[in-house]
Amino acid sequence: MSIFVIAAMHLTEVIPALRAIEDAVNQRRQYAAGFITYEAAAAYGLSVYPPLSELPLLWFGLYTRPEVMATSLPTSQASSATCVFGPWQPNLGLADYTAGVARIKQYLVQGDSYQVNYTFALQAEFTGDPQAFFADLAAAQQAQYAALIDMGRFVVCSASPELFFRLDGERLTAKPMKGTAARGRTLAEGEIQRRELQQSAKNRAENLMVTDMMRNNLGRVARIGSVTATPLFEVECYPTVLQMTSTVTAHTPAPVTEILRHLFPSASITGAPKVRTMAIIRELEAQPTRRLYRRSGSDCAGSAGAIQCRHPHRTVRPRATTGCVRRRQRHRLGFRRR
Repeated sequence: MSIFVIAAMHLTEVIPALRAIEDAVNQRRQYAAGFITYEAAAAYGLSVYPPLSELPLLWFGLYTRPEVMATSLPTSQASSATCVFGPWQPNLGLADYTAGVARIKQYLVQGDSYQVNYTFALQAEFTGDPQAFFADLAAAQQAQYAALIDMGRFVVCSASPELFFRLDGERLTAKPMKGTAARGRTLAEGEIQRRELQQSAKNRAENLMVTDMMRNNLGRVARIGSVTATPLFEVECYPTVLQMTSTVTAHTPAPVTEILRHLFPSASITGAPKVRTMAIIRELEAQPTRRLYRRSGSDCAGSAGAIQCRHPHRTVRPRATTGCVRRRQRHRLGFRRR
C-alpha cells in the first residue's frame, strides 16, 4: 500500500515531481515505483506532441517498504478471471502508414536521420481482471523487468526484457537492445539463429548506433574517463525471440533528474540522431499516443542509493476491468548504403 502518490499532469510539474521523488528515496529512505511517459520529454525541451489530459505524464507511488508477492494467481482465481479482448484496431489506415514510411525514407536519404522508430497505436475492447492478464503475460514472456501499475482508473501491464538504466550509488549501467531474431523451434535451430543474429552486419550496425548514442549521453553526466562499453553484441534468449544487447557503464555524481535530462527517452525507442528524429516522429505519428507503448516511456523503481528504469516492451493499458485497452505496433526504418 502506497503512503503517498506523486503525479504530474502538466509539463511544469514533471521536473519538480522527479526531485520530490528523489528526495523521498534518498532522504526519507522510502521506496518509489511508477512510470514516466514519452510526452514528459517535453519538460526537457524535446519535440513531442502536447500530452493528452487523461493519463499522467508521470506517476509514482511512495512506499515504506517493498512487499514480496506471488508472481501468479491461484488456479481457482485465474480460471474465474478470464480476460476477453475485442479485435485490435489501428489508429491509422494503410494509406497514411505507407505515406509515413515514404516520408521517412526521404528523410533518411536527405541525411536528417539514420534510423526512425515509427509507431502507431492499437486499441481494443477489454473485459476481465488486469491482474490475471498480467500474470499470464509475465508467465508467457518470462521477462526480467515485468511491471503491474494499478492507478485505479488505468492499469499498466508490461513484460519487458530491456534495462534502460540502473544507478547503484555512483555506478550507472545501461543496456541498449537492438537486433531481434526468432527463437527457433529446436535447440539446434535456436543455436543457428543465435549465431546468425550475433554475426549479422545489419543488426550489429543498428545496435552499435544506439550504443554509441548511449555512450555519448552517459558521457555528459559521467566522471571523466569512466565510460566503458563492454560487452558488445551479446545475444539474450527469451521464450519466442533472441535479442542483441550491449552494456555501457559509467560513474556519475549527478542526480536522477540530470541523468534523465540526457538519457530520456532512450535512443533505442526514438532512433538517431535523437533530437532531429524525435521531431520527425512528432510530424509523422500525428497525435500524442506514445505514452507508455512498448518502449516509449520508462517504468522505474528506486530505493535509497539505487534506482532502476526499464523500457515498457509488450505493454498494454486496460481501463480498470472493462473498457478499452491500448498497445502500439513499432516499425524501425534505417539507412543502409548499398
